[in-house]
Amino acid sequence: VFVGPKYYEPGDELHGHDGHHDENGHNDHADDDAHTPGDHEPMGGSVEERGKKTHEHPEHFHPHAPGWAINGVLVTLAVLSVLAAALYFFPGADKSHKGWAGGMISGSTAALVVGGEADHPTRLAAFVGAEPEQGTLFGQDPHKIMYYVSGVIGFVGIAIAFALHYAGRKESERSSADNLLQVKPIRTAHRWANAKWYVDELYDFALRKPLWAVSQIFHLVDKLLIDGLVNLVGYLPRALGKGVRPSQSGVLHSYAAAMAGGLAVILLIVLLLSL
Repeated sequence: VFVGPKYYEPGDELHGHDGHHDENGHNDHADDDAHTPGDHEPMGGSVEERGKKTHEHPEHFHPHAPGWAINGVLVTLAVLSVLAAALYFFPGADKSHKGWAGGMISGSTAALVVGGEADHPTRLAAFVGAEPEQGTLFGQDPHKIMYYVSGVIGFVGIAIAFALHYAGRKESERSSADNLLQVKPIRTAHRWANAKWYVDELYDFALRKPLWAVSQIFHLVDKLLIDGLVNLVGYLPRALGKGVRPSQSGVLHSYAAAMAGGLAVILLIVLLLSL
């Protein structure tokens, strides 16, 4: 954010839309600023030269980094973060509750958990009849030595980042950290990190595809079995009505003949059963 070579590339809305760029008044902004191609020229080639190698950038493309509009916010946050931690070391600071953070915890439900855990070594020592023993770190009180340990680790991390991402860097696209990709474990970790640790692929394989397959099975069951039973219940009365419809002609002698035939069948059944 603060240091290092920079390379700007126009968004998709600027590719092939020079007229639109001018209509919105951006051309006036470019003329007022009177930038030249070298104004934003990072080491390793100007923006315009490098743009021709890729997408033939629009003629009036003049990038402007946010500058202190964002850097000022970051600096403010960094300074306030340090000051917030430094309040613990100021004379007169209440250290009985571990500073302002401890005061916030003691006033919340987290105090129920933190208080019980903090008292556990004392209660255990009293139970076994021994004095509570305080652990050490590098032979020192952990609560004090951690200030220096964490500080050293922080500065070591900053030094490593400086060496890998800034020292000797001439192009925004490449840094010394890229040389580490020649080491197979690092290259493998880099590939996995770029693939978001294959979380999406694992989610797709373990959850989405099985759920999709189960949903297709449920769809077939619903379509063939459930819908089939419902349609069958509706179809049977309709089929029965369609079958008896020819007998409902409305002619009186047809009804009389049908009744006589039915009576004859009943009499025949009674006769057969009485034999």
